[in-house]
Amino acid sequence: MKKIVAAVLLFLVSVNAYANSDLKGEYKKLVDIFFDAVRVGHVGVVNEFLTNGFPVDQRNSKSYTPLMVAAYSGQTKMVDILVAGGADACATDKRGNTALMGALFKGELGIVKKLYDIECDPSATNNAGQTLDDFAEMFGKQEFLQSLGS
Repeated sequence: MKKIVAAVLLFLVSVNAYANSDLKGEYKKLVDIFFDAVRVGHVGVVNEFLTNGFPVDQRNSKSYTPLMVAAYSGQTKMVDILVAGGADACATDKRGNTALMGALFKGELGIVKKLYDIECDPSATNNAGQTLDDFAEMFGKQEFLQSLGS
């Protein structure tokens, strides 16, 4: 009897493990769809995800948040939607860079203006030890960034 119970338990554990891996694969597909929609500015798809409880600060496999991807991709309307939905503009990727830094790097100055007004720690540094000002200087955008502060 103990062997039967042990076999059933082992079977249930293996079925559960398979189901969990299957669910993880399905969730990864949803994450990929969501990030693709953010990248190309598909407002309807993104709103549907967010309305149904998808996390606004979900990370992708590269450690980026949707706001980072929208900012980097020049998707101004998407940036507005994500910020209004509670996205963390101060979140950093695996290199310590923010959505604002990504927009600055890509020259998306309209998005930089929007994100600059959101209060984040001005002394925060990325993994290379750069503050936002250092980052702007490196990419020749320091004058523009300074104009936002005045």
